[in-house]
Amino acid sequence: MRRFCFYLSAALLMLLTSHSQANTHRVTVKGLFAGSAVLEVNGKAHMLKEGASTPEGITLLRATSKFAQIEQNGEIKKLGLNRQVGGSYAASEPASVSLTRQPDGHFFSSGRINNRWVEFMVDTGATSVTLNSFTADHLGIAYLDAPTVEVATAQGNTQAYQVILGSVAVGDVLLTNVSAFIIEGRFPQTILLGNTFLSRVDMRTHNSAMTLQAKY
Repeated sequence: MRRFCFYLSAALLMLLTSHSQANTHRVTVKGLFAGSAVLEVNGKAHMLKEGASTPEGITLLRATSKFAQIEQNGEIKKLGLNRQVGGSYAASEPASVSLTRQPDGHFFSSGRINNRWVEFMVDTGATSVTLNSFTADHLGIAYLDAPTVEVATAQGNTQAYQVILGSVAVGDVLLTNVSAFIIEGRFPQTILLGNTFLSRVDMRTHNSAMTLQAKY
């Protein structure tokens, strides 16, 4: 009987420990849109549509431009932008990413636009994040009804569509609602990481290294 009670107590302890661990997920709302949201779970960003779940089991039930309603461990919570639930608070360094200058003098990095993987070239002389129309089509970005502006490029002045990208990420540095230009054709071949992104992060260059760091 004592052995049975010991095993029962051990099983209950394991169950309680498991439940406690399940509740340690730290969830922060990093971006809000109609029908979708960017949830950061334990420091990792996920772009979710309503009804979708993260690998940690956090489900986005509803999203508007003002709040996200999530389900976590059977509990429903309503969060505003940059509001956090779960986990214990500990001050941490802002997200950052380090890039290395290439032989041609440029800095390149893989990253994500609307949670789709892309390749960026840092261009401090570019007013905006800029991509060509073929890349925009591949990423599913609607732009044909967007307003147009005249932009100066290495190939001369041209017209560009001005859109708002839901999210742009380089490494762990993620921004939402980033303005971008889309140019008809195949120029630029690589997406330019321009100042609509760079002006919103802290950028430092030392010798052949560049560091981009979130401001908060």
